[in-house]
Amino acid sequence: GGALLHMRCCAHILNLIVKDGLSEVKESVMGIRNAVKYVRSSGTRLQSFQLRVLTGKVSRGSLSLDCITRWNSTYLMLSAALKFRIAFEKLKAEDMLYNEYFKEAEENGQKRVGPPTSEGWDEVQRLVKFLKIFFGCTLAFSASKTVTSTICYNEIVIIERNLIALSNSKDDVLRIQAREMRNKFEKYWDGLVNMNPLVIIASVFDPRNKMQFASICFDKLYGKNSVESGHLRTSIRALIKQLYEEYVSKLSTPSQGDSLSNISGNGESEVGNMYD
Repeated sequence: GGALLHMRCCAHILNLIVKDGLSEVKESVMGIRNAVKYVRSSGTRLQSFQLRVLTGKVSRGSLSLDCITRWNSTYLMLSAALKFRIAFEKLKAEDMLYNEYFKEAEENGQKRVGPPTSEGWDEVQRLVKFLKIFFGCTLAFSASKTVTSTICYNEIVIIERNLIALSNSKDDVLRIQAREMRNKFEKYWDGLVNMNPLVIIASVFDPRNKMQFASICFDKLYGKNSVESGHLRTSIRALIKQLYEEYVSKLSTPSQGDSLSNISGNGESEVGNMYD
């Protein structure tokens, strides 16, 4: 139950952050969506587009339209359209019918948004770098047959690591956006330092990970030998010891006196094994 709640919480936080990101470049996304709609709407339009594609075969299927309520599909639509950015920009420069299409009004009477501008493409290209990280995480959640807190924790580490990498980008705007996104992510999560340590312990109990994996994660996030990394390592070890002692005391009832010596005899090495 707790793991499922945690996973839902994780997915919910990703949705909040993505929605924020998409709303900031709303006009650019709408422009690209309309441009994709135009190309997909008829064979003639697709042919006109095809003539301007330098390499690669394009079908209507490879330019997907999104389901607006699902950001995953918006990400797929934008990343597919970005591959053909040059072709779209050539349409804008050369095709009168394409430009006319954007002068038409929508069904609600408002002017159709678009065509995408060079700045609009740049904006979306930056956003897609972030969406790609989150998209990978939602795939990990849905691919998992069992709901575990460990998966969630691993994904949080991946997100943090990627956001830290983008925070050091040479692109000034991307760097600022990554730092803002990271602040938002940490605010929603209340930081990994304050995260429920039982989630991390669930990862340590996984024999594929043990403490070694958690240590690597702490070092990668906060830097080797950093104060935060040391703090997390110490507190997790202390909590595991505490849990172990509680486990031993629960088993140390008079009726189980005989088996207790076996437990306490092997126990320390069992705790030791997790740190390997």
